[in-house]
Amino acid sequence: MGNNLKIYDADQITAILVGVLVDSGFNDGEFLKIEMADDAFKSKVCTDGEVIWSKTNNNLAKVTLTTMQTSDANPKLSAIHELDKKTPGGKGVAPWMIRDRQGTSLYSGRFSRITKAPDTSFDRDPTPREWEFAVIIDERVDGGN
Repeated sequence: MGNNLKIYDADQITAILVGVLVDSGFNDGEFLKIEMADDAFKSKVCTDGEVIWSKTNNNLAKVTLTTMQTSDANPKLSAIHELDKKTPGGKGVAPWMIRDRQGTSLYSGRFSRITKAPDTSFDRDPTPREWEFAVIIDERVDGGN
């Protein structure tokens, strides 16, 4: 039995996406998800059983950020997304970073873009807003606490 105490605090997660700091207004439950677009390596088996591994070199990922409808981040993200759609030349492309300030997890890159604005619904209670981003990962550390 180990003598180490580990503590995780969701309040210590910082997200900067398309240059917008998001450190509050997160959804209750899962609020950030990073999904790689492709495997890091693919395999091919030849007729004689020889196995070939090839590196995909694909650092593209999808980040899903879920905020509550009351989050201060929503109007900022909405403005950037609208500007990006209406202006040629990638006006909505900006650096990004997700960091656990209490742990060692860090994800970052030079390029991120909103690919899908959230579906919107209104209810008696506040509802979540799910923003989707395409990011290119330059640095990835799946750390611990």
